[in-house]
Amino acid sequence: MMPGYNTFTWTLKVPYNTYSWQFFITKQNWNPNTPLTRASFEPEPFCVNYVPVDSTPLENMSTDCVVPPRTGYQVILGVWTVSDKADAFYQVLDVNFGA
Repeated sequence: MMPGYNTFTWTLKVPYNTYSWQFFITKQNWNPNTPLTRASFEPEPFCVNYVPVDSTPLENMSTDCVVPPRTGYQVILGVWTVSDKADAFYQVLDVNFGA
């Protein structure tokens, strides 16, 4: 993966009313040899996509995000928050920056 503009796509099996998608990335100095925790990630998302309240339930979502510079092995955490329930869904991506 390269830093800069990247497109992230979610394919949803069931359409939901969506509040937002947020994307977090591990800190540059995180230790991949220890268990992954919330503290491994930057505290603020590098990308947020809010969905208008009156939109129809979504089946797919693509959003362009500016991924910050990193080197080596990193993890991206995607958080999909549903608007009409107290639910969120999580997905992690293993990525490698560089050659």
